[in-house]
Amino acid sequence: LIGFIMAFLGTGILFTTISERFGIKEKYRPVICAGFMTYMALVVPFTYDVTASIILMLIGVVSIGTGFYIKDKVLRIYGLVASLTVCFKITLFDFADGESLQRMILFFVAGAISLIISGIYVLLEKTVKNNSGE
Repeated sequence: LIGFIMAFLGTGILFTTISERFGIKEKYRPVICAGFMTYMALVVPFTYDVTASIILMLIGVVSIGTGFYIKDKVLRIYGLVASLTVCFKITLFDFADGESLQRMILFFVAGAISLIISGIYVLLEKTVKNNSGE
């Protein structure tokens, strides 16, 4: 609970203090906030390793969606890299000691998540390009 409160308050502080007045360009605000939330998800101890992976995957998906909404390519790429890293983390570390059936199901789920994210990314990227007239 304390970790979630710290993540929420830290993100709020970062979001409000990043400005030209402090020498940080505002266009980097979403990426810095996503990076901070990723850091907090990795630092906060969880009972299950999968909990951190789920939170990191949500951060990746929200980064991709926000990147498309505000038309920020760097944030979209951050979200893609975070999602792919989480898929590797899940398959290689979280269930390394699991039964073979659990690992097979996990590989299929991680692959399906990756395919869904890439499909959504391609569809949204085409929509953004068509709307901008490129």
